[in-house]
Amino acid sequence: MPADSIKTESIFVLPYFDKIAHLFMFFMLSGALILDISKYSEFKPVMVFLLSAFISVSMGGLIEIAQTHPFVRRSSEWLDFATDIIGALLAILFFLIVPKVRCLRRVF
Repeated sequence: MPADSIKTESIFVLPYFDKIAHLFMFFMLSGALILDISKYSEFKPVMVFLLSAFISVSMGGLIEIAQTHPFVRRSSEWLDFATDIIGALLAILFFLIVPKVRCLRRVF
């Protein structure tokens, strides 16, 4: 049996896998920004969250704008940008909720 006749499945053919990846990556980016900004600055928590959201959303928007140019062999989608925003907002929500969970207080 030739190797090219074997049917292979890839995780990347799952519906909306790229949207899940965008959401996860921007959740992690925003979470890392929240931790770093709060650790190395004197900003109040509200400012930390706003700055983290601004940086994450700006980065997502600039990536999507860059993908519209013909020299980049990628396509730009509004839904990608929307999932970037949702990922950043979920990280903020996570850091608002986690300190209220008693067993996780020592972690953050």
